[in-house]
Amino acid sequence: VEDEDLEIGAATPLQDVVDSPIAYSTTAGLLPTACRAAVPSRLLRGMATIGGEAIHDDPDSELAAALLALNAVFVVAHPQEPLESPALRFLRAPAADLAGGGILRAVLIPGAPHGAALERAAVLPSLPPLVAVAVTTTFSGEKLARVRLAVTGLITAPARFIEAEAQLERTAGEEDVLERAASLVSGHAPFRDDAAAPAEVRRRIARP
Repeated sequence: VEDEDLEIGAATPLQDVVDSPIAYSTTAGLLPTACRAAVPSRLLRGMATIGGEAIHDDPDSELAAALLALNAVFVVAHPQEPLESPALRFLRAPAADLAGGGILRAVLIPGAPHGAALERAAVLPSLPPLVAVAVTTTFSGEKLARVRLAVTGLITAPARFIEAEAQLERTAGEEDVLERAASLVSGHAPFRDDAAAPAEVRRRIARP
């Protein structure tokens, strides 16, 4: 940790993140929770790395959703010049930032949120989620100063919903505000229609 930012080497095994007290305190518990959810097997978590999972381009990745909600920054070593790519850009198409010989070196988590949560719905705990939602919050007094909300189960990679975040920011999270934000996500997110679940089912799951 440097200047309140958490730096995680790209080759760090997920199990190391799960076992790290620092990872809990600097991410309000979200990153270790997402690592455990994304790879339920402890044995596999010992082999899977945070960098490998980030560039895997999995539309159902709870870890990618958590990194979006945490405003992660991806540090890429490149033959031409180093690159620091925000999660909004990097996770949309990791290959673009790695093209030409780039290597993911580290993941930075800037500052600790005041609160965070990961909710998922799956047919079985060991299966990928039909929908997962990762959220971080930062407060100013009684008001939500910053909200970051990311969703999986889309036709794209996991994505943040900035319109829903804007509904929640500068409010105290009143029930009608939460309803409007939920409506934005369930109504406008491009949920995937596949053999696991129709898009309409994913929409209904996402709302609560």
